[in-house]
Amino acid sequence: SVLVSETFIYSPVALPGLFANPLPPELGEPLPPDSNFAVTNDKVVNLSTTTAVEHEFSLRSALTGNASYQYTNYLAEDTPSSDWSTLDSGVVYRYRVTETNSLRTGYNYRRASYALRDAPEGQGPQPDEHYLFIGAGFERAFSNEQRTTLSFEAGPSIFSAPTATDLLATGDRIRFAFDALVAHQAGKSWLLLASFNRGSQFNQGYGGPVFADELFGSVTGFITSKTDITASMAYTDGQSVLAITGREFVTSTAGARIRHALSRNWALTAQYFYYSYDFTSAPGLPALIAVPERFSRNSVRAGVSVFVPISRR
Repeated sequence: SVLVSETFIYSPVALPGLFANPLPPELGEPLPPDSNFAVTNDKVVNLSTTTAVEHEFSLRSALTGNASYQYTNYLAEDTPSSDWSTLDSGVVYRYRVTETNSLRTGYNYRRASYALRDAPEGQGPQPDEHYLFIGAGFERAFSNEQRTTLSFEAGPSIFSAPTATDLLATGDRIRFAFDALVAHQAGKSWLLLASFNRGSQFNQGYGGPVFADELFGSVTGFITSKTDITASMAYTDGQSVLAITGREFVTSTAGARIRHALSRNWALTAQYFYYSYDFTSAPGLPALIAVPERFSRNSVRAGVSVFVPISRR
């Protein structure tokens, strides 16, 4: 199977990468509302290309390769940064030991490029990361409508990043990264999800790589045959690789969305969203886009979702 995805976003300057959200949108679902995280009146243009290829050798084993490239351009002239890009690629081998238990191992490589207007030749930090991991997945069915899935992966992350005293000089750092996820199916349509992630992030708004611990939880399901609801909350505690030891930041989000289908192709949506961040323990950061050190917002949104089939059967 092959997946190719292309996105284009024109939105206010935001910090979406610093808020925990381990689940990317499914094919056909709308993109996450990054404009909810708007911090300034400045604008950015974001382009993203993602490809993935999976080949099943048998009913038990499969190999998946993926690659993505993202480019962000800041349109404001008074920001320290002019653009940012990242390359993310990897390969994963999965082997199903039994019908409900599986093992996997893989390798992931990421590289980011930051542009700083005041740096020599306009070049900022150029960090990269090599991540080798092993993991497992388990599933237990209590009944046809009660099922729990547990998955985790862990391994060493070799991180090449600038030092706090010289942004253009790099040094290798080894860190243990860990991901865990628990999903429980309750009834025919309800899904409860909780996850924990400990690892690195490359974020365009922070001015360099960060180490962070993330907690995420969500509940989704149908309250009627035409109406579904999703509620989620997340918390992140992180530290900039470029900052002096002890300078940490905290982010938190919470929200709920309700969607009512009018037909097979049309649906009405309404959403409440809250987010907050605190960089007061790390003065001067985020470094690239001159946002307030502490900020919070409540927002209410409404809209229409339209699904248009390419061909009819």
